[in-house]
Amino acid sequence: MTKKRSVLNILYKILFSFILFALIIAISILIYRSEFVYLGSQRQYFFNYIIILLLIIFLNFFFYFKKKFYIFIILLISAFVLENFLFIYKTYTEIEYQRYKLAKKNGLIFDRRNKLEVYNDLKKKNTNINIAQTPHIFVNNSMKISNISINPITNSSGHKTVIHCNESGKWATYKSDRYGFNNQDNVWDYSEVDIALIGDSFTLGACVTVEENIASQLKIISKKKIINGGVGGTGPLIQLAIFREYFLEKKPKKVFYFFFEGNDMDDLKFELTDQILKKYLDIEFSQNLKLYNSVISNNFFFLPTNDNIILDRLKFLTLRNFILKILRNFKYKEMISDRNVEFNSIIDIFNKHIKSYNGHLYFVYLPAFFRYDRTSADSNKELIFKKNEILNLIKVKDITIIDIDNDIFRKEINPKIFFNFEVNGHYTAETYKKIAEYISKF
Repeated sequence: MTKKRSVLNILYKILFSFILFALIIAISILIYRSEFVYLGSQRQYFFNYIIILLLIIFLNFFFYFKKKFYIFIILLISAFVLENFLFIYKTYTEIEYQRYKLAKKNGLIFDRRNKLEVYNDLKKKNTNINIAQTPHIFVNNSMKISNISINPITNSSGHKTVIHCNESGKWATYKSDRYGFNNQDNVWDYSEVDIALIGDSFTLGACVTVEENIASQLKIISKKKIINGGVGGTGPLIQLAIFREYFLEKKPKKVFYFFFEGNDMDDLKFELTDQILKKYLDIEFSQNLKLYNSVISNNFFFLPTNDNIILDRLKFLTLRNFILKILRNFKYKEMISDRNVEFNSIIDIFNKHIKSYNGHLYFVYLPAFFRYDRTSADSNKELIFKKNEILNLIKVKDITIIDIDNDIFRKEINPKIFFNFEVNGHYTAETYKKIAEYISKF
């Protein structure tokens, strides 16, 4: 018994010393980041987190001397330590922080406010303001209007300012038109348009000014009537719904459908879980969303909240997300093939709509950052190897393929230059211009 107790005492000391050392290192890193990296600007954020670690150190001492209970909480404290380190690692390696460091290195000013801070600052001068949302918030969570369930598929409409994102150092905003798109409102007064763009945030013009997005650049080059149907955070099914509900009646002669390899198929899988959205696979289905436009806009308002650092750590939020990400990675190789049938149907329906008035569909393939950076930790990495599978579905149809990967990006020695600060995210303003110049030739 004495020998066994001696071994346990040694184990207690090792575990106690390891946890104490890990927590002290964690606090040191947090203090360094708070005072030297963020120069005290985020002190309150880090202070709350440091309090948690100090509390855990206290509990560690308490239970160490109460060895009777130590064995029952060792796993809990270990989980806290792992949660802490994962959170610190995530914070230190997050894309936003990388952009800030690169901007600082190049002597550029980088606005470090979050969306809520930007909203509160702009709200002082402009009451007609909103923050861009993804229609995915309504997937399996439909809006009720007079006992009717509808699924909004755009952003809030008629706002002087919609706050979108910041990847270049400056926050990008735009004015939403009467239906929630990134257009000048008078575009809806045209009976017909020449060109329509359909896609996600890359089509909308994520993180650049209105003048710098693809639609605006294409309008300058072509002198045509162009309408932008890009909506951030959408996949192929919602994009089909957008075209049918809002753009089909405009009979655009050319429709450029922008497919982003990074997450469009992933978005499609999620959208297919919604029973209302699935009805769009019936070519005759419509929600007649224009009729509910004012009601949708009045109820389409959400504000982000600041993270509750203490509560999130107590919930092991970072650790749980880390485990879920690992589990999802095992499923990615199966994720493309089980959506090909629906994706193929969506493209066919798109084509039928457009051919019904003698228009033409152009399939624009947009590459993701991790295609050129195989060390990226992005969870969708497996999807980029399915490019040929996607394009082979399109080649057998009467659709023109525009491969931005091969036709533009691959012609550069370093394709990462097409992304802000050469890190994962959206394209630069210069890249959007190049794409507009290229597709104008078709």
